[in-house]
Amino acid sequence: LNSITDNNTYTVTTGHQLNIMCGPLFFTYKILTTIRLCEEYKNRYPNKNFVPIYWMASEDHDFEEINHFFLFGKKIDWPENFQNEPVGNAKIETLKHIISDIKDIPDNIKKCYLESHSLNEAHRKLVNELFEKYGILILDANDPKLKKHFLEFSINEIKGQTTQKEVLKSNDTLTSLGYKAQVNPRNLNLFVIENGKRYRLELENNRIEYVDSEVSFQIEEFVSKISQNPEIISPNVLTRPLYQQIILPNIAYVGGPGELAYWLQLKSLFDSNNVAFPLLIPRFFGLYLPKYLMDKLSKANLSISDLLQSADYLKKRHLETDTKGIELIQNLENTFPKYQQETINLVKQQDNISLVSFAEATLSRAAKEHENIVKRIKKEIEARNSVQLDRIQSIFDNLFPSGEPQERVESVFTFLVNQPDFIEGIYRLIEPLDFRFNIIEND
Repeated sequence: LNSITDNNTYTVTTGHQLNIMCGPLFFTYKILTTIRLCEEYKNRYPNKNFVPIYWMASEDHDFEEINHFFLFGKKIDWPENFQNEPVGNAKIETLKHIISDIKDIPDNIKKCYLESHSLNEAHRKLVNELFEKYGILILDANDPKLKKHFLEFSINEIKGQTTQKEVLKSNDTLTSLGYKAQVNPRNLNLFVIENGKRYRLELENNRIEYVDSEVSFQIEEFVSKISQNPEIISPNVLTRPLYQQIILPNIAYVGGPGELAYWLQLKSLFDSNNVAFPLLIPRFFGLYLPKYLMDKLSKANLSISDLLQSADYLKKRHLETDTKGIELIQNLENTFPKYQQETINLVKQQDNISLVSFAEATLSRAAKEHENIVKRIKKEIEARNSVQLDRIQSIFDNLFPSGEPQERVESVFTFLVNQPDFIEGIYRLIEPLDFRFNIIEND
Protein backbone atom coordinates (compact mmCIF):
# COMPACT_ATOMS: atom_id res chain seq x y z
CA LEU A 1 0.00 0.00 0.00
CA ASN A 2 2.76 2.43 0.87
CA SER A 3 4.56 1.76 -2.40
CA ILE A 4 1.63 2.92 -4.54
CA THR A 5 2.79 6.55 -4.42
CA ASP A 6 6.32 5.60 -5.47
CA ASN A 7 7.15 6.63 -9.05
CA ASN A 8 8.79 3.24 -9.44
CA THR A 9 5.53 1.37 -8.71
CA TYR A 10 2.99 0.13 -11.25
CA THR A 11 -0.31 -1.64 -10.76
CA VAL A 12 -2.07 -4.50 -12.50
CA THR A 13 -5.84 -4.37 -12.14
CA THR A 14 -8.83 -6.62 -12.49
CA GLY A 15 -12.41 -5.65 -11.77
CA HIS A 16 -15.63 -7.44 -11.01
CA GLN A 17 -19.08 -7.08 -9.53
CA LEU A 18 -19.87 -7.73 -5.88
CA ASN A 19 -21.26 -11.23 -6.38
CA ILE A 20 -22.41 -13.04 -3.25
CA MET A 21 -19.70 -15.43 -2.06
CA CYS A 22 -17.52 -14.20 -4.96
CA GLY A 23 -19.92 -15.60 -7.56
CA PRO A 24 -18.62 -18.02 -10.22
CA LEU A 25 -15.20 -19.64 -10.03
CA PHE A 26 -13.72 -17.42 -12.75
CA PHE A 27 -13.72 -14.53 -10.25
CA THR A 28 -11.03 -16.40 -8.31
CA TYR A 29 -9.15 -17.04 -11.55
CA LYS A 30 -9.17 -13.30 -12.37
CA ILE A 31 -7.78 -12.35 -8.97
CA LEU A 32 -5.06 -15.01 -9.02
CA THR A 33 -4.04 -14.15 -12.60
CA THR A 34 -3.61 -10.52 -11.54
CA ILE A 35 -1.46 -11.52 -8.58
CA ARG A 36 0.68 -13.88 -10.63
CA LEU A 37 1.12 -11.31 -13.39
CA CYS A 38 2.57 -8.84 -10.88
CA GLU A 39 5.00 -11.54 -9.74
CA GLU A 40 5.96 -12.26 -13.35
CA TYR A 41 6.66 -8.59 -14.01
CA LYS A 42 8.69 -8.33 -10.80
CA ASN A 43 10.85 -11.25 -11.95
CA ARG A 44 11.45 -9.54 -15.29
CA TYR A 45 11.96 -6.04 -13.88
CA PRO A 46 13.32 -6.50 -10.32
CA ASN A 47 14.12 -2.80 -9.88
CA LYS A 48 10.43 -1.89 -10.13
CA ASN A 49 7.38 -2.61 -7.95
CA PHE A 50 4.13 -4.17 -9.19
CA VAL A 51 0.99 -4.17 -7.07
CA PRO A 52 -2.16 -6.23 -7.83
CA ILE A 53 -5.44 -4.31 -7.56
CA TYR A 54 -9.00 -5.63 -7.35
CA TRP A 55 -11.46 -2.93 -8.41
CA MET A 56 -14.83 -3.48 -6.75
CA ALA A 57 -17.75 -2.53 -8.98
CA SER A 58 -19.60 -1.15 -5.97
CA GLU A 59 -21.49 1.46 -8.03
CA ASP A 60 -23.07 -1.09 -10.35
CA HIS A 61 -26.85 -1.38 -9.93
CA ASP A 62 -27.57 -4.64 -11.80
CA PHE A 63 -28.68 -6.55 -8.71
CA GLU A 64 -29.96 -9.59 -10.63
CA GLU A 65 -26.43 -10.41 -11.76
CA ILE A 66 -25.03 -10.65 -8.23
CA ASN A 67 -27.92 -11.87 -6.04
CA HIS A 68 -27.12 -15.60 -6.21
CA PHE A 69 -24.38 -18.19 -6.28
CA PHE A 70 -24.08 -21.93 -6.86
CA LEU A 71 -22.80 -24.34 -4.22
CA PHE A 72 -22.46 -28.03 -5.14
CA GLY A 73 -24.78 -27.45 -8.09
CA LYS A 74 -27.52 -25.83 -5.99
CA LYS A 75 -28.51 -22.23 -6.68
CA ILE A 76 -28.74 -20.10 -3.54
CA ASP A 77 -30.70 -16.85 -4.01
CA TRP A 78 -30.89 -13.64 -2.05
CA PRO A 79 -34.57 -12.73 -2.62
CA GLU A 80 -34.29 -8.97 -2.25
CA ASN A 81 -35.26 -6.34 -4.80
CA PHE A 82 -32.91 -3.38 -4.91
CA GLN A 83 -34.04 -1.16 -7.77
CA ASN A 84 -31.38 1.14 -9.28
CA GLU A 85 -29.40 1.23 -6.05
CA PRO A 86 -25.62 0.90 -6.15
CA VAL A 87 -25.17 -2.68 -4.98
CA GLY A 88 -22.30 -1.74 -2.67
CA ASN A 89 -24.73 0.24 -0.50
CA ALA A 90 -27.19 -2.66 -0.15
CA LYS A 91 -28.00 -3.57 3.45
CA ILE A 92 -27.49 -7.28 4.07
CA GLU A 93 -29.57 -8.20 7.11
CA THR A 94 -31.66 -10.72 5.15
CA LEU A 95 -28.53 -12.09 3.46
CA LYS A 96 -26.93 -12.76 6.85
CA HIS A 97 -29.67 -15.28 7.68
CA ILE A 98 -29.13 -17.09 4.37
CA ILE A 99 -25.37 -17.29 4.81
CA SER A 100 -25.54 -18.40 8.45
CA ASP A 101 -27.84 -21.32 7.54
CA ILE A 102 -25.43 -22.83 4.98
CA LYS A 103 -23.66 -25.58 6.91
CA ASP A 104 -20.87 -26.04 4.36
CA ILE A 105 -19.53 -22.48 4.65
CA PRO A 106 -16.62 -22.10 7.14
CA ASP A 107 -17.15 -19.76 10.09
CA ASN A 108 -14.37 -17.36 9.08
CA ILE A 109 -16.15 -16.83 5.75
CA LYS A 110 -19.57 -16.40 7.35
CA LYS A 111 -18.14 -13.72 9.65
CA CYS A 112 -17.36 -11.54 6.62
CA TYR A 113 -21.11 -11.17 6.15
CA LEU A 114 -22.37 -11.54 9.70
CA GLU A 115 -20.12 -8.75 10.98
CA SER A 116 -20.80 -6.31 8.12
CA HIS A 117 -23.54 -3.77 7.46
CA SER A 118 -23.40 -3.46 3.66
CA LEU A 119 -22.60 -5.70 0.72
CA ASN A 120 -19.63 -3.47 -0.01
CA GLU A 121 -18.12 -4.09 3.42
CA ALA A 122 -18.87 -7.83 3.38
CA HIS A 123 -17.43 -8.36 -0.08
CA ARG A 124 -14.26 -6.46 0.73
CA LYS A 125 -13.74 -8.55 3.87
CA LEU A 126 -14.39 -11.76 1.96
CA VAL A 127 -11.88 -11.01 -0.81
CA ASN A 128 -9.33 -9.99 1.80
CA GLU A 129 -9.95 -13.18 3.76
CA LEU A 130 -9.32 -15.33 0.68
CA PHE A 131 -6.42 -13.47 -0.93
CA GLU A 132 -4.77 -11.30 1.73
CA LYS A 133 -1.56 -13.31 1.87
CA TYR A 134 -0.92 -12.68 -1.84
CA GLY A 135 -0.79 -8.90 -1.39
CA ILE A 136 -3.92 -7.96 -3.33
CA LEU A 137 -5.20 -4.42 -2.68
CA ILE A 138 -8.94 -3.79 -2.88
CA LEU A 139 -10.13 -0.51 -4.34
CA ASP A 140 -13.58 1.01 -3.96
CA ALA A 141 -13.50 3.89 -6.43
CA ASN A 142 -16.80 5.32 -5.18
CA ASP A 143 -14.95 7.81 -3.01
CA PRO A 144 -15.16 11.62 -3.20
CA LYS A 145 -11.37 12.05 -3.18
CA LEU A 146 -10.99 9.76 -6.19
CA LYS A 147 -13.99 11.17 -8.04
CA LYS A 148 -12.35 14.62 -8.03
CA HIS A 149 -9.72 13.25 -10.40
CA PHE A 150 -12.49 12.19 -12.80
CA LEU A 151 -14.29 15.54 -12.77
CA GLU A 152 -12.48 17.14 -15.72
CA PHE A 153 -13.26 14.20 -18.00
CA SER A 154 -16.89 14.14 -16.79
CA ILE A 155 -17.31 17.80 -17.74
CA ASN A 156 -15.80 17.16 -21.19
CA GLU A 157 -18.16 14.22 -21.61
CA ILE A 158 -21.18 16.33 -20.76
CA LYS A 159 -20.20 19.27 -22.95
CA GLY A 160 -18.76 17.39 -25.91
CA GLN A 161 -20.04 13.77 -25.77
CA THR A 162 -16.40 12.66 -25.99
CA THR A 163 -16.91 8.95 -25.44
CA GLN A 164 -19.50 8.44 -28.16
CA LYS A 165 -17.39 10.23 -30.77
CA GLU A 166 -14.15 8.41 -29.95
CA VAL A 167 -15.62 4.95 -29.40
CA LEU A 168 -17.45 5.13 -32.73
CA LYS A 169 -14.06 5.78 -34.37
CA SER A 170 -12.63 2.65 -32.76
CA ASN A 171 -15.78 0.70 -33.67
CA ASP A 172 -15.30 1.61 -37.34
CA THR A 173 -11.73 0.30 -37.20
CA LEU A 174 -12.77 -2.93 -35.48
CA THR A 175 -15.67 -3.45 -37.89
CA SER A 176 -13.37 -3.02 -40.87
CA LEU A 177 -11.22 -5.82 -39.42
CA GLY A 178 -14.21 -8.14 -39.10
CA TYR A 179 -14.93 -7.71 -35.39
CA LYS A 180 -18.28 -6.88 -33.81
CA ALA A 181 -18.62 -4.05 -31.30
CA GLN A 182 -19.29 -5.42 -27.80
CA VAL A 183 -20.86 -2.23 -26.39
CA ASN A 184 -22.59 0.64 -28.17
CA PRO A 185 -21.89 4.12 -26.74
CA ARG A 186 -24.69 6.49 -25.73
CA ASN A 187 -24.65 10.24 -26.18
CA LEU A 188 -23.68 10.45 -22.50
CA ASN A 189 -21.81 7.59 -20.83
CA LEU A 190 -22.22 8.57 -17.20
CA PHE A 191 -24.56 7.96 -14.29
CA VAL A 192 -25.24 10.02 -11.18
CA ILE A 193 -25.85 8.66 -7.70
CA GLU A 194 -28.34 10.71 -5.71
CA ASN A 195 -30.70 9.85 -2.87
CA GLY A 196 -29.50 6.26 -2.87
CA LYS A 197 -30.35 5.72 -6.56
CA ARG A 198 -28.18 5.48 -9.67
CA TYR A 199 -29.60 7.32 -12.68
CA ARG A 200 -28.36 7.08 -16.23
CA LEU A 201 -27.76 10.46 -17.88
CA GLU A 202 -29.07 11.36 -21.29
CA LEU A 203 -28.68 14.50 -23.37
CA GLU A 204 -32.04 15.59 -24.76
CA ASN A 205 -32.81 19.01 -26.27
CA ASN A 206 -29.64 20.45 -24.75
CA ARG A 207 -30.68 19.36 -21.28
CA ILE A 208 -29.18 16.70 -19.01
CA GLU A 209 -31.94 14.29 -18.03
CA TYR A 210 -32.00 11.63 -15.30
CA VAL A 211 -33.48 8.64 -17.14
CA ASP A 212 -36.66 7.21 -15.53
CA SER A 213 -37.19 10.34 -13.45
CA GLU A 214 -38.55 13.86 -13.86
CA VAL A 215 -35.21 15.50 -13.05
CA SER A 216 -33.35 17.51 -15.70
CA PHE A 217 -30.83 20.38 -15.82
CA GLN A 218 -29.42 22.83 -18.27
CA ILE A 219 -25.90 21.77 -19.26
CA GLU A 220 -24.08 24.58 -17.44
CA GLU A 221 -26.31 24.15 -14.42
CA PHE A 222 -25.42 20.46 -14.26
CA VAL A 223 -21.71 21.14 -14.74
CA SER A 224 -21.87 23.51 -11.77
CA LYS A 225 -23.66 20.83 -9.74
CA ILE A 226 -21.05 18.10 -10.30
CA SER A 227 -18.19 20.57 -9.86
CA GLN A 228 -19.43 21.15 -6.34
CA ASN A 229 -20.30 17.47 -5.80
CA PRO A 230 -17.97 15.30 -7.93
CA GLU A 231 -18.78 12.27 -5.77
CA ILE A 232 -22.21 11.93 -7.42
CA ILE A 233 -20.65 11.15 -10.82
CA SER A 234 -20.58 7.44 -11.66
CA PRO A 235 -18.94 6.04 -14.82
CA ASN A 236 -20.62 3.46 -17.04
CA VAL A 237 -19.05 0.39 -18.64
CA LEU A 238 -17.17 2.49 -21.24
CA THR A 239 -15.93 5.27 -18.99
CA ARG A 240 -14.99 3.17 -15.94
CA PRO A 241 -11.77 1.95 -17.64
CA LEU A 242 -10.72 5.55 -18.27
CA TYR A 243 -11.45 6.44 -14.64
CA GLN A 244 -9.28 3.49 -13.59
CA GLN A 245 -6.36 4.60 -15.73
CA ILE A 246 -6.63 8.20 -14.53
CA ILE A 247 -6.32 7.35 -10.85
CA LEU A 248 -3.90 4.38 -10.97
CA PRO A 249 -0.36 3.86 -12.34
CA ASN A 250 -1.81 0.90 -14.18
CA ILE A 251 0.09 -0.98 -16.90
CA ALA A 252 -2.15 -4.03 -17.45
CA TYR A 253 -5.77 -5.07 -17.09
CA VAL A 254 -6.77 -8.71 -16.55
CA GLY A 255 -10.20 -9.71 -17.82
CA GLY A 256 -12.39 -12.24 -19.53
CA PRO A 257 -13.22 -12.35 -23.27
CA GLY A 258 -16.21 -10.00 -23.06
CA GLU A 259 -14.33 -7.43 -21.01
CA LEU A 260 -11.28 -7.35 -23.25
CA ALA A 261 -13.53 -7.04 -26.29
CA TYR A 262 -15.04 -3.76 -25.09
CA TRP A 263 -11.67 -2.48 -23.85
CA LEU A 264 -10.53 -2.69 -27.49
CA GLN A 265 -13.25 -0.17 -28.34
CA LEU A 266 -11.62 2.41 -26.06
CA LYS A 267 -8.21 3.01 -27.67
CA SER A 268 -9.27 6.18 -29.47
CA LEU A 269 -10.94 7.51 -26.30
CA PHE A 270 -7.75 7.00 -24.30
CA ASP A 271 -5.62 8.63 -26.99
CA SER A 272 -7.87 11.70 -27.15
CA ASN A 273 -7.54 12.14 -23.39
CA ASN A 274 -3.77 11.50 -23.40
CA VAL A 275 -4.22 8.58 -20.97
CA ALA A 276 -2.04 5.47 -21.17
CA PHE A 277 -3.82 2.43 -22.57
CA PRO A 278 -2.90 -0.72 -20.60
CA LEU A 279 -1.84 -4.13 -21.79
CA LEU A 280 -4.91 -6.38 -22.03
CA ILE A 281 -4.25 -9.78 -20.48
CA PRO A 282 -6.72 -12.70 -20.67
CA ARG A 283 -7.46 -14.29 -17.31
CA PHE A 284 -6.65 -17.91 -16.51
CA PHE A 285 -9.14 -20.38 -18.01
CA GLY A 286 -9.53 -23.78 -16.43
CA LEU A 287 -11.62 -26.89 -15.95
CA TYR A 288 -11.03 -28.44 -12.52
CA LEU A 289 -11.37 -32.20 -12.02
CA PRO A 290 -11.93 -33.22 -8.38
CA LYS A 291 -10.78 -36.71 -7.43
CA TYR A 292 -14.29 -38.20 -7.64
CA LEU A 293 -14.58 -37.04 -11.25
CA MET A 294 -11.15 -38.44 -12.04
CA ASP A 295 -12.42 -41.79 -10.76
CA LYS A 296 -15.51 -41.50 -12.94
CA LEU A 297 -13.36 -40.72 -15.97
CA SER A 298 -11.37 -43.87 -15.36
CA LYS A 299 -14.49 -46.02 -14.95
CA ALA A 300 -16.00 -44.50 -18.11
CA ASN A 301 -12.79 -45.30 -20.04
CA LEU A 302 -12.36 -41.63 -20.93
CA SER A 303 -9.16 -39.65 -21.25
CA ILE A 304 -8.60 -36.02 -20.27
CA SER A 305 -8.63 -35.01 -23.95
CA ASP A 306 -12.07 -36.61 -24.34
CA LEU A 307 -13.45 -33.70 -22.27
CA LEU A 308 -12.89 -31.48 -25.30
CA GLN A 309 -15.65 -33.46 -27.06
CA SER A 310 -19.38 -33.27 -26.32
CA ALA A 311 -21.22 -35.72 -24.08
CA ASP A 312 -23.44 -36.80 -27.01
CA TYR A 313 -20.39 -37.55 -29.15
CA LEU A 314 -18.77 -39.66 -26.40
CA LYS A 315 -21.98 -41.57 -25.70
CA LYS A 316 -22.41 -42.31 -29.40
CA ARG A 317 -18.80 -43.43 -29.59
CA HIS A 318 -19.31 -45.78 -26.66
CA LEU A 319 -22.45 -47.29 -28.19
CA GLU A 320 -20.47 -48.04 -31.33
CA THR A 321 -18.38 -50.45 -29.25
CA ASP A 322 -21.51 -52.61 -28.87
CA THR A 323 -20.73 -54.33 -32.17
CA LYS A 324 -23.49 -56.91 -31.92
CA GLY A 325 -26.21 -54.28 -31.59
CA ILE A 326 -24.70 -51.93 -34.17
CA GLU A 327 -24.43 -54.75 -36.71
CA LEU A 328 -28.10 -55.65 -36.19
CA ILE A 329 -29.22 -52.04 -36.69
CA GLN A 330 -27.09 -51.63 -39.81
CA ASN A 331 -28.55 -54.80 -41.32
CA LEU A 332 -32.09 -53.71 -40.58
CA GLU A 333 -31.51 -50.22 -41.96
CA ASN A 334 -29.98 -51.63 -45.12
CA THR A 335 -32.38 -54.49 -45.89
CA PHE A 336 -35.81 -52.88 -45.64
CA PRO A 337 -35.22 -49.99 -48.09
CA LYS A 338 -33.97 -52.53 -50.63
CA TYR A 339 -37.02 -54.76 -50.08
CA GLN A 340 -39.30 -51.70 -50.32
CA GLN A 341 -37.85 -50.57 -53.63
CA GLU A 342 -37.76 -54.08 -55.14
CA THR A 343 -41.43 -54.62 -54.23
CA ILE A 344 -42.50 -51.34 -55.85
CA ASN A 345 -40.54 -52.21 -59.00
CA LEU A 346 -42.25 -55.63 -59.26
CA VAL A 347 -45.74 -54.15 -58.74
CA LYS A 348 -45.11 -51.49 -61.38
CA GLN A 349 -44.58 -54.31 -63.91
CA GLN A 350 -48.31 -55.10 -63.59
CA ASP A 351 -49.11 -51.75 -65.18
CA ASN A 352 -51.87 -51.09 -62.63
CA ILE A 353 -51.84 -47.57 -61.16
CA SER A 354 -54.23 -48.34 -58.28
CA LEU A 355 -52.20 -51.42 -57.32
CA VAL A 356 -49.01 -49.35 -57.31
CA SER A 357 -50.66 -46.71 -55.08
CA PHE A 358 -51.89 -49.42 -52.73
CA ALA A 359 -48.41 -50.99 -52.55
CA GLU A 360 -46.72 -47.65 -51.93
CA ALA A 361 -49.12 -46.74 -49.11
CA THR A 362 -48.81 -50.16 -47.49
CA LEU A 363 -45.02 -50.13 -47.67
CA SER A 364 -44.94 -46.58 -46.28
CA ARG A 365 -46.84 -47.77 -43.21
CA ALA A 366 -44.52 -50.75 -42.98
CA ALA A 367 -41.51 -48.42 -43.15
CA LYS A 368 -42.77 -46.56 -40.09
CA GLU A 369 -43.22 -49.83 -38.20
CA HIS A 370 -39.75 -50.87 -39.32
CA GLU A 371 -38.41 -47.57 -37.98
CA ASN A 372 -40.12 -48.27 -34.65
CA ILE A 373 -38.40 -51.66 -34.52
CA VAL A 374 -35.01 -49.99 -35.03
CA LYS A 375 -35.80 -47.40 -32.34
CA ARG A 376 -36.76 -50.18 -29.92
CA ILE A 377 -33.50 -52.00 -30.60
CA LYS A 378 -31.52 -48.77 -30.05
CA LYS A 379 -33.25 -48.33 -26.70
CA GLU A 380 -32.33 -51.89 -25.76
CA ILE A 381 -28.69 -51.18 -26.68
CA GLU A 382 -28.72 -47.97 -24.61
CA ALA A 383 -30.31 -49.84 -21.69
CA ARG A 384 -27.59 -52.47 -21.56
CA ASN A 385 -24.97 -49.71 -21.75
CA SER A 386 -26.77 -47.41 -19.33
CA VAL A 387 -24.10 -47.55 -16.60
CA GLN A 388 -21.40 -46.16 -18.87
CA LEU A 389 -23.75 -43.65 -20.52
CA ASP A 390 -24.83 -42.38 -17.12
CA ARG A 391 -21.19 -42.00 -16.07
CA ILE A 392 -20.43 -39.93 -19.14
CA GLN A 393 -23.47 -37.73 -18.59
CA SER A 394 -22.69 -37.30 -14.88
CA ILE A 395 -19.14 -36.15 -15.69
CA PHE A 396 -20.42 -33.52 -18.10
CA ASP A 397 -23.23 -32.42 -15.76
CA ASN A 398 -20.55 -31.66 -13.16
CA LEU A 399 -18.07 -29.99 -15.50
CA PHE A 400 -20.63 -28.17 -17.65
CA PRO A 401 -23.68 -27.53 -15.41
CA SER A 402 -26.68 -26.52 -17.51
CA GLY A 403 -24.37 -26.59 -20.52
CA GLU A 404 -22.14 -23.82 -19.13
CA PRO A 405 -18.46 -24.24 -18.28
CA GLN A 406 -17.85 -25.07 -14.62
CA GLU A 407 -15.91 -21.81 -14.08
CA ARG A 408 -18.95 -19.72 -15.07
CA VAL A 409 -21.33 -21.39 -12.61
CA GLU A 410 -19.87 -23.04 -9.51
CA SER A 411 -18.57 -21.03 -6.56
CA VAL A 412 -14.99 -21.41 -5.38
CA PHE A 413 -16.46 -22.70 -2.10
CA THR A 414 -17.74 -25.82 -3.87
CA PHE A 415 -14.07 -26.83 -3.99
CA LEU A 416 -12.66 -25.06 -0.92
CA VAL A 417 -15.00 -26.91 1.43
CA ASN A 418 -13.36 -30.26 0.69
CA GLN A 419 -9.95 -28.97 -0.37
CA PRO A 420 -8.80 -26.03 1.80
CA ASP A 421 -5.65 -25.52 -0.30
CA PHE A 422 -7.61 -25.20 -3.56
CA ILE A 423 -6.78 -21.49 -4.07
CA GLU A 424 -3.11 -22.09 -3.30
CA GLY A 425 -3.05 -24.95 -5.81
CA ILE A 426 -4.49 -22.81 -8.59
CA TYR A 427 -2.16 -19.94 -7.66
CA ARG A 428 0.90 -22.19 -8.08
CA LEU A 429 -0.41 -23.52 -11.39
CA ILE A 430 -1.06 -20.21 -13.17
CA GLU A 431 1.39 -19.05 -15.81
CA PRO A 432 -0.08 -15.57 -16.45
CA LEU A 433 1.35 -15.10 -19.95
CA ASP A 434 0.47 -18.60 -21.15
CA PHE A 435 -3.02 -18.20 -22.60
CA ARG A 436 -3.86 -21.85 -23.17
CA PHE A 437 -6.95 -23.48 -21.68
CA ASN A 438 -6.12 -25.66 -18.66
CA ILE A 439 -7.62 -28.96 -17.55
CA ILE A 440 -6.61 -29.33 -13.92
CA GLU A 441 -6.32 -32.72 -12.26
CA ASN A 442 -6.63 -33.03 -8.50
CA ASP A 443 -3.55 -35.12 -7.81
